[in-house]
Amino acid sequence: MQLQDDYFAAYRSLKLTRDADGVLVVEFHSKGGPFRFTAQDHTEFVDAFYRIDTYL
Repeated sequence: MQLQDDYFAAYRSLKLTRDADGVLVVEFHSKGGPFRFTAQDHTEFVDAFYRIDTYL
């Protein structure tokens, strides 16, 4: 999927994948450590979900 490259790797604390049925899966992550919700994360989440909605 061409749009995938636009936002799948764009966020520090979000892991975006598609399951076998094509459903978008969004996971919060911190590279194995405890998740810490920062102002940057909040900004990225708002942007990510806006972009996801735009591509649907």
